[in-house]
Amino acid sequence: MKLIKLVVLLSISGLFSVLNAQALKVGVVNVSQLLEQVPQAQAATVTLQNEFAENQRVLIALQSELQQLQARYETDAPVMAQAARTTLERQLTQAQRDFEREQAIFSEDLNIRRNEELTQLQTMIFEQIQLFAASGNFDLIVADALYYSDVIDITDELLDAMQELFASN
Repeated sequence: MKLIKLVVLLSISGLFSVLNAQALKVGVVNVSQLLEQVPQAQAATVTLQNEFAENQRVLIALQSELQQLQARYETDAPVMAQAARTTLERQLTQAQRDFEREQAIFSEDLNIRRNEELTQLQTMIFEQIQLFAASGNFDLIVADALYYSDVIDITDELLDAMQELFASN
């Protein structure tokens, strides 16, 4: 029994000495910084703004119409006949519902597209991290560590690689 314990102990200590002899190459990436600073993110923002510009103009026009109708109601309601006031109140209520519905649709569509663009961007960043790790012979890349030394921070190098990739496309 003592012999088995001795063999296991020697095996474990031999394993640790082999692991210590090999130096690990480790890098840390601040993914949130990459998501904010890569030119692909800025291009995606511009794409979304262009894609939803017309819808936003429609919403602004609906809001303007609603405000005009509200102003008309506030000024004319005291002097209007009951039937006309009721009709105007219905129009105002319907316009408010239409605006809220269009605003909800716009927000939902924008969120869906923003999430699609974010997913695409995250995939591209993770692919670049993997390529960078393979070409740099890294043993381990850690994303968003709580603490790390600037020596192992490769965020700026990855940012440069992403900028080069963007410039080449």
